[in-house]
Amino acid sequence: MSALKQRGGDKFKKFVRDNSEGKKSITLQVGFFKGSKYDDGTQVAQVAVINNFGTRSKKTGKVRIPARPFFSQATEIYKADRKRIIKEAFIPQRTARKSVALVGDKIVELIQTRITKLRTPPKSEATLRLRPGKTNPLIDTGLMRKSVLFKIDDDK
Repeated sequence: MSALKQRGGDKFKKFVRDNSEGKKSITLQVGFFKGSKYDDGTQVAQVAVINNFGTRSKKTGKVRIPARPFFSQATEIYKADRKRIIKEAFIPQRTARKSVALVGDKIVELIQTRITKLRTPPKSEATLRLRPGKTNPLIDTGLMRKSVLFKIDDDK
C-alpha cells in the first residue's frame, strides 16, 4: 500500500546505535501481513488495498468499489505528528527496540482508528441489504481492523 521510511539525524542514529543491544539496524513494518486471511481464503491485505484505493470496472471504467483511504489518511496523520511520536518513544531509559515498538503501536492505533471512524463514502444500498445494521463501510467482521500489525526486524 504505502511505505513510511524514517531516517533520523545524528542524534537519532546515535540513540539507535547506543541502545540497540549490538544490532546495526532496526526496521519497523506496519500494515497487513501474509497469513491473515478471511474464512474464504482471501488475504486481508488484498481487501485492505481494494478498500483504500477502490476499484473500477475494466470494461466501463465505472467505480465498482469507491476508495476509502483509511491507510493513506493514517499515513498522513503520522507524518504530520511523527516528530512528537518519536520524541515520546525514544527516551534514554528504553532500548531502541522498545522505542520502535512504541512507534509501531502508535501507527497501528492510527490505522485502526481510521478504519473505525471512516464513514464516507457509505456502503451501497445493495451491501446494506445484504448486511443490515452494519453501516461502517470498512467493518463487517472486524478482521481487517484486528489484522493491522507491526513487525520489527533487527539486523546484526
